[in-house]
Amino acid sequence: MFGSQVLETAIGIALFFLAVSLFVTAIQEFIATALKLRANTLSSGINELLEQKKNLDPVIQAIVNHPRVSPLDGKLSYISSTSFAAATIHVLGGVGDASKDAFNRLDIAVDNLPAGNLKSVLQLAVSRAQGDVTKVEQEVATWFDESMDRLSGRYKRYAGYLSLGLGAILAVGMKLDAFAVGSALWVSPVLRDQAAAAAAAAIEKGATTTPAITADVLTMFGFQSFFASFPCGMALLGCLVTAFAVSLGAPFWFDFLQSIVKINVRGTGDKPAKADGS
Repeated sequence: MFGSQVLETAIGIALFFLAVSLFVTAIQEFIATALKLRANTLSSGINELLEQKKNLDPVIQAIVNHPRVSPLDGKLSYISSTSFAAATIHVLGGVGDASKDAFNRLDIAVDNLPAGNLKSVLQLAVSRAQGDVTKVEQEVATWFDESMDRLSGRYKRYAGYLSLGLGAILAVGMKLDAFAVGSALWVSPVLRDQAAAAAAAAIEKGATTTPAITADVLTMFGFQSFFASFPCGMALLGCLVTAFAVSLGAPFWFDFLQSIVKINVRGTGDKPAKADGS
């Protein structure tokens, strides 16, 4: 379809990895939702941030239980830095007016906090704020954002491990051998054309029809049964390559597929226009 055996084979392999990645992502999202992984990770991160212990300081507990931090339905999945900062300032009494009294109340409340991360951050913020409660709130929000960035990185690592594990189970279970897929594409112009057409369709749709793309692509490459036989030797190695590729994520393979399809299109060039009267 595109005219280059090497690039067409690469397109087919990338499409294969994308299809399996989409399937793994769907399973991963189901597991994450069922086990409340995001909520549990966020709750754990907040506990670490505020250094919560069994005998929690009442002020810290009030911040944790504030409506801006803990939703009424109990479904904790996201907290904005502005909400956390506003809750902190509200609990510490630095609200109600912009007068010096509000700032003084905040300063006293900070001094009475137990030693820990929050107290250190607030003391530094108060010392820089020059009597402006809003500046303290902004510094708390910045600190919270930085902490959540680190927490997000931790969650991504967890998700990566889960993706790798699911990819390995799926690849071995269905014998999703990357080497076999590459060999089949290399020797079969018909299969390369089918893969190229499917890749173009997937890019056009934005790879949003996960079940359809996965089923069509796996059927195209002949993968239908689950645990029909256990892969050995190079087949097992090919399955492990697939598992590692899947751990890179569907967005990676979608972007990669887009880039090599564009290279192929540029490489083949536009068809010359027919001369008038021909």
